[in-house]
Amino acid sequence: MKILSILIIVFFFTASASAQNRGYWQQRVDYTLRVSLNDSAKSLEGSARITYYNQSPDTLNYIWFHLWPNAYANDRTAFSEQLLQNGRTDFYFARESERGYISGLEFRSDDKSLETEAHPLHPDIRKI
Repeated sequence: MKILSILIIVFFFTASASAQNRGYWQQRVDYTLRVSLNDSAKSLEGSARITYYNQSPDTLNYIWFHLWPNAYANDRTAFSEQLLQNGRTDFYFARESERGYISGLEFRSDDKSLETEAHPLHPDIRKI
C-alpha cells in the first residue's frame, strides 16, 4: 500500500510538471551587424540583419523595437526626464552635437519596405 501511495504521488507530480511545460515556448532572434566608424564626424554608419523566428502559437501582426540610442535624441525622452528627476541637468542642457540618435532607419522583409509607426510618447520605441 505504501508503494502504491508513493507511485500515485510521483504520477501526479510528473503530470503536473508536464502540464506546466506545454505552454512554454522561446522566441529566437539572430543578428548580423555591419558597422563602420567615421572618426572625424564622430558617427557610426551601418546595417543590421535581424532574423526573427516566431515560435509562439500566435500570429504576430507587428513587433515593437526599442531603439536605445534614440533615448539621447532630445530633452523630451524618458531618459532625459529620469536624469532631471535625479537632479542631473547636464544632458538636458547639452548641445545637439553632444547627443546621439539613429537616423535613416529602413525596415525590410523579403526586399520589401515595411511600414513603421513611431510610438506616440516615446521616440525610442518603434512599431514595425
